[in-house]
Amino acid sequence: MRDTHDFARLTNLADSIYAVAMTFLAFTIQVPAPDGEPDGDLARHLGAMLPQFGTLALSFLIAARLWILHSNMHRVITRGNDALVALNLVLLFGIVLILFSAEVLSLYPLSRLSITIYAANALLMLGMHVAIWRYARTRPHFFVEDVPPGYPALMIRHSLQIAAVFIGSIVAGWFVPRAALYVWALLAPIIFLQARQLSRMARPARG
Repeated sequence: MRDTHDFARLTNLADSIYAVAMTFLAFTIQVPAPDGEPDGDLARHLGAMLPQFGTLALSFLIAARLWILHSNMHRVITRGNDALVALNLVLLFGIVLILFSAEVLSLYPLSRLSITIYAANALLMLGMHVAIWRYARTRPHFFVEDVPPGYPALMIRHSLQIAAVFIGSIVAGWFVPRAALYVWALLAPIIFLQARQLSRMARPARG
């Protein structure tokens, strides 16, 4: 298996896919036609659109966090083989799917199935992050020279922490669908704590 891939092109592809997906998330919001009232009953319509706005905010947060994790990955993994490229492409397929899963969730916010679809999409992407790190860390020649010893393990742990939230949301959602929304609220403090933890570790620069 060839270990000759330069990841610069893969990084550019990933950035483009993330940018398109994060931009087009706004199109998951469907604006209803106005009613016969003078103001088109806008206030009522905006209230009914709150699940769509919530899904947009949540999806953007997830996509942004995954982009940061992916950026950190490609800062230190600068070479790879066909298998590593394939794992990255499966991850990017998950990013493409986030538009579908976000729209399903925005239209059916309290459906057990929509919650499962949305969480499963996130788990696919997070699972690929873990698989990439586990595969790459057994091949030191994929990395730049100044990677802190615990860096790959920290990145795997961060992905697993977020994955645990989505697994919990599936379980909670099947009993009480609304409970999944409260489980997802844990993402913000977890991401904040992860950022603080990462800032204490010297970030390796691209070689």
